[in-house]
Amino acid sequence: MGTFIETHFLFVVKKQMRIIPGFVICSLDLLVLKSTLVESSPNMKIYFHCSLVGKEHYLKEYMAIVKILQDFKHEVFADHIFKKNYKELSHESEDEIYEDFQHKKNLIKSCDAVVIESTYPSIGVGYIIGYALAQHKSVLVFINVYIVL
Repeated sequence: MGTFIETHFLFVVKKQMRIIPGFVICSLDLLVLKSTLVESSPNMKIYFHCSLVGKEHYLKEYMAIVKILQDFKHEVFADHIFKKNYKELSHESEDEIYEDFQHKKNLIKSCDAVVIESTYPSIGVGYIIGYALAQHKSVLVFINVYIVL
């Protein structure tokens, strides 16, 4: 596998920290997020994921990331975040939870890349990152380093 950009991901990100091939963590500053997206391949399919619990605290940031990706003409899969509430999950049956997870896995397989907002800690987000990397997808993880939980 070549460098991060040479593989198949869409962004050149300033101040990146490469952990392993295909995986980049960078700090999230919504004021400069658009300027960090200095190179883009239009019409990519991107799976966006974040903490459902964190949505109560960071919905504005989640929506801004998705909008910016869409502004760059990418198809962004994020309904699983914006149409669900973490409180609803406790009422789902095991079959519903399994079906939902299979749907997420199929979306990840069909996408070109995965974008994660990980400011709010979540085991599920970590699992999605691991699954995406196992599928050889490039993963861009944003974290807001200015927030202390």
